[in-house]
Amino acid sequence: MVTELSPGADQVHAIHPEWLDQARREGLGGDLHDTVTGGLSALADQADAVLCTCSTLGPVADDLAPANPKVLRIDRPLMAKAAATPGSAIVALCLDSTRDATLSLIDDAFAAAGRRSDRTLCLCAEAWPYFERGDRDGFARSIAAQIRRTAGEIPGAGCVVLAQASMACAEPLLTDLGLPVFSSPRLGVEAALVAAGQ
Repeated sequence: MVTELSPGADQVHAIHPEWLDQARREGLGGDLHDTVTGGLSALADQADAVLCTCSTLGPVADDLAPANPKVLRIDRPLMAKAAATPGSAIVALCLDSTRDATLSLIDDAFAAAGRRSDRTLCLCAEAWPYFERGDRDGFARSIAAQIRRTAGEIPGAGCVVLAQASMACAEPLLTDLGLPVFSSPRLGVEAALVAAGQ
């Protein structure tokens, strides 16, 4: 996607699944917060922008951002777009470990938009095992099915938020839902390219 949006931009992927594993087991405090802070800061020393793509670890990027605006979390532009959309937001996520960080972020986005927070959580926990075993199609289908069930129960919904970047694969399966469906990868990459001066 970076190549599509900015063909001349260089990109490096730094993947740390052990950080997410630890956050799921123990939360995002103490030593892990320090480790992630150090990792993101080191990347920022070598790059024009750093995009944290993990919703669970996103609060660390937020903590760094005031002192280092090159560090961004991928889901912040997504939540701003959802808060700017009339009606309530259905916030879909797969990992319960992202719940607090995600809901806090969308609540902040509603406040920044001058609105009362108006969102409903749609937990797609059954989908995550598909992701872990590499079944992208099953992952997308499971997410879409749960969102359809939730959307049917929420009159007045204005949009669906696919809160984790990995969930973007479900977006094409929801084109007939009758609601706009937003995901974070493109919005986050666009913000990172702006931060990088691309």
